[in-house]
Amino acid sequence: MSSISDKYCIVGVGETEYKRGAGMSTRQMAAIAVTRALADAGLTAADVDGMMSYSFGDNAVNSQAVSHDLGIRLNFFMDVQGGGSSSEAIVGLAMGAIEVGMCKTVVLYRSMNGFS
Repeated sequence: MSSISDKYCIVGVGETEYKRGAGMSTRQMAAIAVTRALADAGLTAADVDGMMSYSFGDNAVNSQAVSHDLGIRLNFFMDVQGGGSSSEAIVGLAMGAIEVGMCKTVVLYRSMNGFS
């Protein structure tokens, strides 16, 4: 039985400014954050073929819209609505999608425009 231990890694972090009422849509914020994460990881949009997001009661924007804005052609995408361990769950789901050959590089994100 083969192991997936030491086979996957998380690289690249991208964020938008943290402030009350960003003055832009969650779609715009997601595109900015994903672009910054790719740059941080040394990747380009052409390297990505999978995308997943999660949200819970906020202004969710789906992966297809963000990938379209960035010129990314997806082989796999999924958008999860939920709280709790959703962020951890999509990491595992991304590993599974790569493991079975559905894609090679998956972007994970959450975009919200809160007022806290």
